[in-house]
Amino acid sequence: MAENNGIQDQNFKEILQKTHDSTVQIHAEISRIIADLRPTQLDTLGLVAAIRQHIYSNVASRGINVHFDLDNVERQLLPEEELSIFRWAQGAVGNIIQHAQAENVEVSLKQREEKLILTISDDGKGFEIDRLTEMREKGRGYGLLNMKERMILIGGSCSVQTQPGEGTTVTAELPLFGRELVKK
Repeated sequence: MAENNGIQDQNFKEILQKTHDSTVQIHAEISRIIADLRPTQLDTLGLVAAIRQHIYSNVASRGINVHFDLDNVERQLLPEEELSIFRWAQGAVGNIIQHAQAENVEVSLKQREEKLILTISDDGKGFEIDRLTEMREKGRGYGLLNMKERMILIGGSCSVQTQPGEGTTVTAELPLFGRELVKK
């Protein structure tokens, strides 16, 4: 490019090339960050299929057996609710991969009465829930805290059931009071 404009200074051309390379890298990184803000699979696949795809590609691909029991969501969810539920599931998956040493994972998404309930269970090593505060002091346990906060922000709740050697079950519940059924 510099040669086309009659520029002969080699030092200038090297700086220009480095600047160009940096710009390409920055563009790629910004594109990745934008895609991460709202994963495209939520828009292209919908919440249920996006959760299935994420868990399958991140858990089953590691040789962990996954059993899905997913209902279709019949009520209209707001985009921020879908994103929070999806991110919540990502947090649960991250904890399983990083800490659980599980062989089996069960994923259940049900619409019961006026609630959407997402449960993810593993048969991993579990932990003492009472030690969660102590774990946070050591820089661990923030994933579960973030998961709870994510659900609270959209009017939902999150619970954790675990014991050492007994695996872990995390459950997210989102009230669906007064929501309209999705027209299909």
